Amino acid sequence: SPGAAATNPVSAPGLTPGAAAVNPAPAPGPTPAMSGPNGEPNVTAGLEEEEVMPEEEYAALNLMLDQINSCLDNLEEKNDTLNAKLHELLESNRQVRMEFRQQQIDATAPTDSQDRST
Repeated sequence: SPGAAATNPVSAPGLTPGAAAVNPAPAPGPTPAMSGPNGEPNVTAGLEEEEVMPEEEYAALNLMLDQINSCLDNLEEKNDTLNAKLHELLESNRQVRMEFRQQQIDATAPTDSQDRST
């Protein structure tokens, strides 16, 4: 009967009779190049044979890549500058600490020798 067909689950090839299909049957049309991770039938891999990327899109992509490359070069230059300044700061800090230690040694050395002489 027509009403019974509407309530019965859709069967798929390879399933036991009466078992419901997880995905509905694909829409009529060309066979997809590849199915998706969940079996979606309309997922294609890459560009179709008749699809060609227009020259304007290549030019736009090329411009974006040039801008990204320029930004990365700028970041690399800033990173190198910061790295050099950090090394200068560390070396200066080492020098100051050595001078401070030497001053502490010089300041305590005469008192130790004076204490020994008395």
